[in-house]
Amino acid sequence: MSDLIFARSPFTIKHTSVADPPPPVYECYGTNIYGRFARFENFSVNSAGAIQTGNVIDNATGASLTVTSVTSTSGATSFPTVTTATTVSLRVTFNIPSGFSASSHTCEIEVTQGAATPTCIRLKLFNFSAIHTQSDMVFNYTDCSNASQSGTLSGANSTTTIDVKHPYLSNFDYRYSVGGVLAVTYQITDAYIAANKKVIG
Repeated sequence: MSDLIFARSPFTIKHTSVADPPPPVYECYGTNIYGRFARFENFSVNSAGAIQTGNVIDNATGASLTVTSVTSTSGATSFPTVTTATTVSLRVTFNIPSGFSASSHTCEIEVTQGAATPTCIRLKLFNFSAIHTQSDMVFNYTDCSNASQSGTLSGANSTTTIDVKHPYLSNFDYRYSVGGVLAVTYQITDAYIAANKKVIG
């Protein structure tokens, strides 16, 4: 816009003002170039995989900012258990002070997930005989005393129970034998156990 500024008569000065600068940005710690940023305190993931929400502090004023969402980078609200302390990433969304280019901001931070202590659980194995109705299911696993075990489920729909550690630390596999010939070996994982909810005791 233009402003008319009067000087000593009969002279005038014409002045054109520059556009207002854009609102400042709010940035994540470690990436800030000229904007404000926050500190993240006491965020973690416990040994059960649950996210522990901490505090977000505005670095310039020391004000506590409201956290609205905390997830994994994939959007999950918890993590699978691990048997060793593991670095994981969290996506934290929080409200920011007024006067910025947005009302909220999201940052990714790294935290440590605590290690879970394996416990002994009872798992039910089921011979679904996917290859042939008379096929045998041959299985191998490490029991709760760290001893190697193996067995065979003969005939369709036969079942047995075994005791294993969970989270699982050692080899656990099964395969089918038709006429004495073994097919592809299938590895059983913690994710498989959890997804199929085979724990019965």
